[in-house]
Amino acid sequence: MDEYPFIKVKGGKIRRNNTVWRGKKAVEKLQELVKTYEMVYALDLDGYKRNEPNLELYKKVRGSVWVDAFPRYVEDVMDIIVSGVERLTVWVMEERHLAELRDMCESEIFLRDDDAKNAARKAREYRFRGVILESGQPSGNTVEMWKIDTDAEVVRRVKK
Repeated sequence: MDEYPFIKVKGGKIRRNNTVWRGKKAVEKLQELVKTYEMVYALDLDGYKRNEPNLELYKKVRGSVWVDAFPRYVEDVMDIIVSGVERLTVWVMEERHLAELRDMCESEIFLRDDDAKNAARKAREYRFRGVILESGQPSGNTVEMWKIDTDAEVVRRVKK
């Protein structure tokens, strides 16, 4: 599939289309989205702001969740992977950690950076799956690219 739903996760709650689900309902909704769309892209605001991603939520979901939680270190990535996610987006991690990260895990990893060309270079060099772009960032590099469309609440493949 070339498009997956985009949700925001904070405090164990999920938000989509201005609706918030909590507790058991959040797990059920996430499970429903995964079943319907094969995969869900989760922007984990607790991971982004406090380096405390919602790992317990991901552990409860059976299926494919793609988590963007702004992991800072290799250990953060490993914690997220152990929670059962299938794909992971890594932001601006220090380049010296990228080779170690590649050697330690088999999950599909995408890079995200304010500089899309630099992210594409790193993805090629360290053999990661691809790059996540934000609105307004140009595509056109030689790696797989996905773009977040926050208005439509989806993440779309823009280059294979």
